[in-house]
Amino acid sequence: MSYANLQLQAARAAFVLLIALTVAACSGPAVDPRLQQAVTAVEYMTTQRFLADSAFSHVHPERRPSDYVSYLFSTMGSAEWPIAFDQDEEEQLRSARIPIMPRDLPIVPHKPDSGVDLQVVVRADDAAGLVIIDAYEKAGEVPVLVVERRLGE
Repeated sequence: MSYANLQLQAARAAFVLLIALTVAACSGPAVDPRLQQAVTAVEYMTTQRFLADSAFSHVHPERRPSDYVSYLFSTMGSAEWPIAFDQDEEEQLRSARIPIMPRDLPIVPHKPDSGVDLQVVVRADDAAGLVIIDAYEKAGEVPVLVVERRLGE
């Protein structure tokens, strides 16, 4: 093998290593899988696919994020959450490609519950037109995951 080929292979290896290190640095610490599952389910509940079947748009035709958060935690809205109470329901949701909301993880509106460590908070920013989903691993600390969503995306 020639010297030029060795240099080319070394440069390629260095480039691949640099990309791998960059991806690892950007990925950050691992988030608890139940938090990720809950955030994914709440994200799904902001999509047009979900909202098309929801009563939200009929109850709140203005579709403001603050109205959405209030609706989501109302009796009517919480009945629409994708929760599986048995294996058959879980299989139906999975086959429809609907993310399942974990039943054992608190999902709370507006602000974190100071007495709960693992939790997901759903809040609104009407001025920006956003529903904001915050995932917390420890009460009183900063969220480990923040997702901003526009309704119907």
